[in-house]
Amino acid sequence: GLTHKSVHAAQIHMGSCTEQGNVLYKLQPVVADASGKGVSKTTLAGVKNIPAGSWYVNVQLTTNIASQTGRDSIACGDIVLTH
Repeated sequence: GLTHKSVHAAQIHMGSCTEQGNVLYKLQPVVADASGKGVSKTTLAGVKNIPAGSWYVNVQLTTNIASQTGRDSIACGDIVLTH
């Protein structure tokens, strides 16, 4: 459901979607195709222990963070560990 051919910044943050914290890792931007389907793929080297309930992924309105008000989040998801 993204605007076709739009590009959005994405990051992993400390905290959760309800208690947002600082950026830990910048991810590759989410790029939408002509139908509005967005895709991003990032490999993080050396990440061994993800603290349960302590990280979330946030996708921004644009890649120009300086022009946005607040966080201008269009998608947020808590990282859940499964074993």
